[in-house]
Order: sequence, then structure tokens, then C-alpha cells
Amino acid sequence: MPRKKQQFEAMRNATKDKIADAGLRLFAYKGLSATSIQDIARQADISIGLLYHYYKSKEDLFNELVETAIEGADQATRLIFGSDHAPAEKIQTFSQDVIEEIASGEWMSQVYLLMIHHTLELGTSRKTSKITEKGLAPLQSVEPTSAKGRRWACASPAILAK
Repeated sequence: MPRKKQQFEAMRNATKDKIADAGLRLFAYKGLSATSIQDIARQADISIGLLYHYYKSKEDLFNELVETAIEGADQATRLIFGSDHAPAEKIQTFSQDVIEEIASGEWMSQVYLLMIHHTLELGTSRKTSKITEKGLAPLQSVEPTSAKGRRWACASPAILAK
């Protein structure tokens, strides 16, 4: 029985997910420089040729993972810091969410480690600097809350003395 278009798409997505999971795990713990295409293929349990079908290089996979992490952080940060809650409540909610994500599974820890490696390996490609610019987007969501909190703290010095 011939495969349907949806079956091929599901197989393609499953393979790409396996590659992304393997790449994230390896890049998080070894970094970009110490991870080889062969390492990723072995970890994903696929051939090197199949990996190259999806990504031209390990740098392309690394950059895609970093961009995905930044986009997720940006969305989550905007959601929390774009709310009408008090600055302290926003920071507390954000901090609790981060702690819960890290505590609930390995994935978020790997994402944070990936971002640390990205920061440490900035000189690896031209595209990395463009990704770094995007990485500042989540911080732009935090800045108005920080400024509002500073104004509030300056207006209420007696509260800070407690």
C-alpha cells in the first residue's frame, strides 16, 4: 500500500525532531566546537547522509536551535512582562516559571546550556551575531517592568527599608 503525503510529512517531522533533540543534547553538554556531525547522527540513530538532507552543517542546526530557543523565550517573556500585573509580581511569575521548567525536565536545562554555549562561541559564524541581536528581544520585554519597578522603589523608600 503506497504511503500518503501525510505519512511522509509525519516521517519527515519525526526525523527532524530526532535530529533536533540529538543536537540540543550534544550542543548543550559539549558545545558547537566539540560536537561533530557524526556525533549528532549517532545520537539521533540516523545516517550522516540523512542528517545532511535536513541540515547543510552542524552550524545550521545549532543556529536553528538557538533561534527556536530565542523565539520561545521572547514569547514567554512578552506574555508575562506585557501583563498589567505589578513589577514584583511579573518578576516572581517569570522566576517561578523558569525554575519549574528547569526542575520539570531536562529540555529547559539543555536550552539554557545551549544559550550559554552560543554566547561563548559568538565568533563561530556571521549568522551568530544576527541571532544574538534577536536574543535581546526577550530583554526588551523586561525593561519597561524594570524601569517601572525602579520608579516605584524610588517613590517608596520606606518599603525598601523593611
